[in-house]
Amino acid sequence: DNVTFTYVQVEEDGSRHSRLDRIYFSRFHLARAHASGVRPAPFSDHHLVTVTASLSSERSGPAYWNVDNSLLEDVGFIASFREFWLACFPSARQWWDVGKVHAGLFCRYYTWGASRRRDAVIGQLEREVLEPERRLASGPEDSPLCAPYRKKREELRTLEDHRARGAFVRSCTRLLWEMDRGSCFFYGLEKRRGAKNLVTCLLAEDSTPLTDPEEMRGRARSFNAGLFSPDQIDAEACRVLWTELPTVSPGDRERLELPLSLAELSEALHRMPTNKSPGMDGLTMEFYRVFWDVFGPDLVTVWAESLQSGVLPLSCRRAMLALLPKKGDLCDLQNWCPVLLLSTDYKVIEKAISLQLGSVLVDVVHPNQTYTVPGRTIFD
Repeated sequence: DNVTFTYVQVEEDGSRHSRLDRIYFSRFHLARAHASGVRPAPFSDHHLVTVTASLSSERSGPAYWNVDNSLLEDVGFIASFREFWLACFPSARQWWDVGKVHAGLFCRYYTWGASRRRDAVIGQLEREVLEPERRLASGPEDSPLCAPYRKKREELRTLEDHRARGAFVRSCTRLLWEMDRGSCFFYGLEKRRGAKNLVTCLLAEDSTPLTDPEEMRGRARSFNAGLFSPDQIDAEACRVLWTELPTVSPGDRERLELPLSLAELSEALHRMPTNKSPGMDGLTMEFYRVFWDVFGPDLVTVWAESLQSGVLPLSCRRAMLALLPKKGDLCDLQNWCPVLLLSTDYKVIEKAISLQLGSVLVDVVHPNQTYTVPGRTIFD
């Protein structure tokens, strides 16, 4: 935090100080730098600049899978998945978690096969493009080969564009049209983004640098446990508070306690934003929309049974904690923003309940509060 000079020259008429010597780090690898310092070098006017950095080849583990939304444009995939789901899972809450796991495996196997077929077609098209190019180089431009050549080039461009869009999604690039999609830089964005989010060093509670993966996991676990653990509840204070709060009418209460209907879940689904990260099951909002005629009735049954048992399916009670880097020293866990990624089916149920409660907020929220209450504005 102190201003330090790396070049000092002292003469009779005064002294000169400047910061000439520097060590540069790519911002994608800035988290690898743990400490820096300046030490005097007695045989030179320049000081010694030191940086302590982690150069280990430790790699992050495999990323959590999420469905490739481009599959939802594949007619063959849609037909195969409908047949797969209806044939394997006739009913009930017990298979909901297992069914989503099998759905993920089905999508991965289909993607793997489709990718192999696409790569084979790309290789064949590349050979079919190179051969006419060699023949056209020695012939006139109006050769009969020109039209087939342009057609093959366009087919190859379409397939390469599809492959580039996969890297575009994984690298979270937003300005696709400003980039050369065939360049090494474009396909390297995914790796650069992964390197930027890789945690290589964390500070312990006593500010000691930790670089061992097990020690870093322990530090992150203890730090986030304090953020997400429930607080102590004073039952008597809650009772006193609740006795003074307004309540809904008996008719509204009876309506709110009914199981969610398919229409309510459908409305919630179509009000949800798209292009959002899914939970641990990897099934996106777009995926549910395409197969809602299959998933919708089953989710209604699962929710009704969950109300009776008082417990949601295990996959709806799990969340994935993702850390997003903020500004500042990334060795400090306070400079990582924790984000909980919930499963899509849980978010649909949550949205449906929120819409139900919105219809009675005006009866239980004081008139002085206008924010988030339907029908009220700040001008009331």
